[in-house]
Amino acid sequence: MKKGTALALAALLIVLPLCFAAWLHPRLPGRIPVHFGADGRPDAWGGPDSIYLGPSIMGVVSLILFAMLTNLRRIDPKRHSSTHPMLMRSFAVYLTGFLSLLSGCMMASMAWEGLPVLRLLLGALGLGISGMGLFLPRLEPNYFTGYRLPWTLEDPDNWASTHRLAGRLWTWGGLVIAMAALLLEGRWLLWAFTLSMAVTGFAPVVHSWRRFRRAGR
Repeated sequence: MKKGTALALAALLIVLPLCFAAWLHPRLPGRIPVHFGADGRPDAWGGPDSIYLGPSIMGVVSLILFAMLTNLRRIDPKRHSSTHPMLMRSFAVYLTGFLSLLSGCMMASMAWEGLPVLRLLLGALGLGISGMGLFLPRLEPNYFTGYRLPWTLEDPDNWASTHRLAGRLWTWGGLVIAMAALLLEGRWLLWAFTLSMAVTGFAPVVHSWRRFRRAGR
């Protein structure tokens, strides 16, 4: 993906949730939920202007991530030569879209009473994690993406092996979370999410540590 195209897409993805918020604002009641408990029920309230808080925060986070991932040459010059700039731009745009999707889900939950908040957010989160799993095997060692473990950064073979495993686990684990959001609710959904995240997050770390220990013998 070219630099100008990536920048334009990221800007569009950041602006879209703000436009959605502007469309919702005049249609909101005088009080809307701004926070939800683990059961998906609102437990804090605010005025209609609160609808802009989520997309504003997500927009700032997206800008920071986009700047970091697309400027590795300045931030991490040691490893810039081994990192494909077009891949990093695509990854940055993907993360921007993922955060914008989460922002849209949160605003919908705030605006329309009765939406299954927990299932909506965890479903979107699962799809986002699954998509990130497709990027993980293609990443090369740097300090800002993937499993930034000291022993993998200094061992490209360990990094590649860890990310191949992580890619498979994240892709399937994310799909499991998304399916759980369709089929389960309440405590069962939270348990399914927690278990899937534990496996997808920690199994690659254990795998890479075992490879590191074997290499040191």
